[in-house]
Amino acid sequence: MDHILPVSRGGPSSWTNLVSACKECNNRKADRTPAEAGMPLRVEPFDPALAYRVGGHVEGLPVLISA
Repeated sequence: MDHILPVSRGGPSSWTNLVSACKECNNRKADRTPAEAGMPLRVEPFDPALAYRVGGHVEGLPVLISA
């Protein structure tokens, strides 16, 4: 797991500020934002609890970010 906005720069540990990253990519990004590191996000982070409505209708699924 890696923080999009690093904790050292005020980033929270929340669904919308966390992404999965391999060890090498996490180390490469270091204490920078993805934009600063030249590593654009592939998918917009989302809170899964807010992504679904009662009744099982899918709403607000992750959106692929165009490169």
